[in-house]
Order: sequence, then C-alpha cells, then structure tokens
Amino acid sequence: MCGIAGLIGADTQRPIRKMAAALMHRGPDAEGFVDTDGASLAARRLRIIDIAGPDQPLFNEDRSIVSVFNGEIYNYRELRRFLESKGHRFHTAGDTEVIVHLYEEFGDECVHALRGMFAFAVWDSRRRRLLLARDRVGIKPLYFSDRPDCFVFASELKSMLASGRVPTDIDSAALDFYLTLQYVPAPLTMLQHVRKLEPGHVLSWQAGHVRIRRYWDLVLDSAEPRKRWSVVAEDFQRTLAEAVTSHQVSDVPIGVLLSGGIDSSALTALASRDGERLKTFTIGFDQSPNIGELAQARAVARRIGTEHHELNLGANLADRLPSILWHLDEPVADAAAVPTYFICEFASRFVKVVMSGEGGDEVLGGYPRYRWLALAERARTFGLVHAVPALWRKPSWTAPRYVRHVRTLLDDQPLERKHLEWIRNFPDSERTRVLAVPATGAERVETFIRDLIARSGATDAASALMYVDFKTWLPDNVLTKIDRMSMAVSIEARVPYLDHQLVEFAAAMPGHWKMRRAGRKWLLREAVQHQLPAAMRWRRKRAFLTPVSSWLRADLHDFTRSILSGKRCAERGLLNRRRVGELLDDHRSGRADHGQALWNLISLELWFQQNTDAPALAAAHD
Repeated sequence: MCGIAGLIGADTQRPIRKMAAALMHRGPDAEGFVDTDGASLAARRLRIIDIAGPDQPLFNEDRSIVSVFNGEIYNYRELRRFLESKGHRFHTAGDTEVIVHLYEEFGDECVHALRGMFAFAVWDSRRRRLLLARDRVGIKPLYFSDRPDCFVFASELKSMLASGRVPTDIDSAALDFYLTLQYVPAPLTMLQHVRKLEPGHVLSWQAGHVRIRRYWDLVLDSAEPRKRWSVVAEDFQRTLAEAVTSHQVSDVPIGVLLSGGIDSSALTALASRDGERLKTFTIGFDQSPNIGELAQARAVARRIGTEHHELNLGANLADRLPSILWHLDEPVADAAAVPTYFICEFASRFVKVVMSGEGGDEVLGGYPRYRWLALAERARTFGLVHAVPALWRKPSWTAPRYVRHVRTLLDDQPLERKHLEWIRNFPDSERTRVLAVPATGAERVETFIRDLIARSGATDAASALMYVDFKTWLPDNVLTKIDRMSMAVSIEARVPYLDHQLVEFAAAMPGHWKMRRAGRKWLLREAVQHQLPAAMRWRRKRAFLTPVSSWLRADLHDFTRSILSGKRCAERGLLNRRRVGELLDDHRSGRADHGQALWNLISLELWFQQNTDAPALAAAHD
C-alpha cells in the first residue's frame, strides 16, 4: 500500500517532494522519486508484501518504463510466472513490478489481467507518455489536473494542493451534488480544476493531450439462470471463499473489522484458519451503549475463536475532529468516518492490514430501500397503493423518516426522484433556507442519476438503484471513508466483497433473486451455514449507526457553533447564519433532530477552511 504522485512540466523536482510529503501517512516506511526530462514521479510505501524488497518507483530491464503503484495485486504470483515465461526478468518478489512488465507486454490493456485494488501510473520515456489506471470498483483513489503548463496526479487531494500548481476555484456543480448526496461523485471534486479518475477507467497523457476511456463496467443480467437455487448458492460460496483467501496474501499480520452484522461476521468466519488465531476489532460508544453491536460481535468472535479486541469511544471529539475530516480529503458528510478512524487507529496497534465488510450491501442488495422499492413496485402492480393512508402519501419534511420513505416509494414519480428523496439530507425547500446564495442544481443532480439508471440496463427498479449506488455511493462515500481513515493511521484496509470476480457473479443474478427471502442477502447467509448458527446468520440487519445527534447536542455543540458562526464562515457568504443558528438551537433543545444536516454543514465548512482558505494553502506549500 502506498501513496503516489506525479508532475509533468517544468521545474518538477521541488514540487514533487512536497507532494510526497503530503502523503507520508499513506506510506511511512519509505519514499522514492524518479526525475526524468520534464516528468517526476513519487511514491510513499507502506510495506505489506516483499518487506525487504526495493522501494518504488520500479523500472523495466532497460529503465525505459517506470511505474508507481498504490494498492495490492492479489494474483501477482500467477502473473509473474506468466511474464517470466515470456522472458521478463524480475528484480523484486512483490506485486508492484508486475505492472511494469504487464505494460511492456500488453500496453494499456494490462489492466484486464489485474485482480485487486489499485491506482497506478506508468511513464514510458521512449514515447514520453503517461498512463494512469484505477481499479474497477474505485477502492483506491486517484486525482488529476490537466493544466495548460503541466499535468498533475496524486492519491489524495492534499497532495495535489501541495504541488502549488492547482487553482482552488470551487466547482459549483460539485457543491450542488454535495448538498444533495452528502458526497461529490466522480469525476467531479470540489475544485473546478481537479478531477477524479473514475473507477474502471484509464487515462493517457501524451504531448499535452489527455484521453480517458472506460475499460470495465458492471454488467447486469436479467436473464433467469439455468441453474437451481442450490447450485447457485454453492457456486457463490466457492467464489466468495476464494475471494477471501486471495485477500489474505500478505507478509504482515491481518485482522478483521468485526461489527457483528452478517457481512463482517461471514468475513471473519471465512478468514479464520486452522492453526492461526485471527485478530478481530469492534467499536462501541460509551455515551450511547444502545448504538453499535459490541455484544453481537463478541458472540461471533467467541464462536469462531478469534483474538478479539474492543474499543469504547468516549467524548472529547472536538480536538480530533478537524484532523479526521482533513484526512477525508473531500467533504463527505458521513459521520461514520469518525468511528472508522478510531477503530483503524486501535487496530494499528496489533496489525498492519485489516479486512472489512464494505460492499456487501451494494453487491448483494442488502439495503432496505431495495427491498421496499421491490415491494412498492408490487403494490403498484396490484393496485394496492390507494390502500395506504393518505397521510402517509402527503409530502412533509417534518414527518417521521419511515413515513417519508413509504410515501416516496409509493408516489407516482420518476425513479431518480424517489432515489434522491430517500437519501438526501436537505430537501430543496430547506436547502434554499440554509444557503445565503441561490440554490440551484437540483435538476442537474436528477439528470445525473437518471443517466446512470438508463446506463444500468436494469429491468427492475431495485437493480437500477443498486447500479447507481455501486457507481456513486460506494466509491465516493463508503470506499473514500475506509481508504482515507485507514491510511490516516498507516494501516491497509482490504474489502473482499468487492473482488471483481465476486461482483460479476452477483451482477449476473436477476434482481428478484437477490430480493429472495426479503432481500436479506440469503446467499451470504447460506454460504457460512456451517460456521455460524442460524441465530447469528439471520439476525435482523442494523445500520452502522453513529451517535452524531448526541455529539452535536453535547460534546461538539460549542465547536460546531464556533465554526459555523465564525468570521471565516461569515466571510465566505455561503450559509444563511440566521437559519444555521436556528438549526443549532432547535437541535440542542431537542425540538428537532438536525444532526445529519448540521454534520453536512460542519464537514463542508471545515473542508473550506482546511483546503481553500489562505492559511491552509500557505501551510500546504511550505
């Protein structure tokens, strides 16, 4: 695992070292640079595989091709044997060097051979050509900026800013997306002149010309499989077990983040090996003991026989919050980043790699909204909508959340609008009140979601939204969170449920198969029937909740008020300070729960202060 950066243009040597310094947390074990005529590459290394081997960048035999790489290639041993049979000579025992030789053999098409999580760059000095590639799902990040006088890329936005070559103009479209979705979907970032390379894409730069193309997409198959349920279940179990095994390739100890839910419980069961006692890690909340699944995780750990470690997160978050949100790199209004950071920090005392259950819901259709949407479609088909009380169908932002969700699904409106009503923090009416500038962009966000639904090719609504989430929520919220929070404490996080072969297996199943047994990921529960008893496998799904509302009424209230009512926020002129004050007052008094909305605003304002305000930029360039 590493952080990578690169700069093409004039006077690159000093900026590239600043860019690498900004990535030290991603690779504290070593750093390396290569400076060629008009191009510089850098890598920070976290030693996981081939610990004693040489550091990046790595070259081919005649040093005409050089690569920097972030991630893990799980099939590198097979690839190495193939490349050696073709006459390629290796000088390391790790996975990074296969990138160089694969590029020699296949050029840009080398990405198709890779199984793993990755973001890499290859500089071909003979052609003066750069290739960037990002893994199929978006587990590893990669940013770039194509400027008139230079081309810049890096694993994180903070490294891009450290180059001193990237303007900080705000992208108004990205702001619209953030306030609606609570994250910024690729290829956008909050900065107008910086873009994210989308998952499953490659980018080439040559003589100032940039070309981006997709090399992989999620292909949904609505055809009925010609296999019995039992055979499909066996095939899934085999594919899943192989994915988990492949993700355990490492020269350092590996643990599992265990929440007690089916995703992490099944992962723990499959990762446990005879003769090795797996380490597991769980987090709870001192001030909110009813949130979290400490007891359930403890029971799973006892059943499997892991070396289990628990962390109880207390108060006094205000001092740590700015650093945590800075590491997120982009404004992501998901408060689960906080416990994710602390459990990764805790786990780093014991292991250097953790496996985590991200992706199970998106791949196997586990979110309740998929199940409810499928039921709503049936209700509409059989004319049962009018049996629902009219009160539940009346739009109201102040209605209980479950009432709003039922109303949204039963409404006769486009699927993209149903999706946005379900997930958004601010309705258009509230966003208009919170912002001090005209609220625009609602139609732009709807169009973006509508286009993704059309691209999915899905024949049912639930599958269409699974595709949308796979392309947006998963890489730009879920995976951003686990990557940045683990890398912040120099620990590698692996996500076996997002092994692309497993993803493709699940995508080949029609949507109604995933909704079998009320959409409760029956395939996964059946896959571990011999390791976990039915009571553990069929526990009702609970979201990984974070006591953000309690934090903002107590420990974080004064901090949040000081940030959102401060001089820098006022000078920015984006927020209606009076309305923000009302939200804070109503929330603290208990008259309303504005926890998620306030978290959205504090995440945004802190991002501005840390990334675009003059003091932050001066520090980044020192």
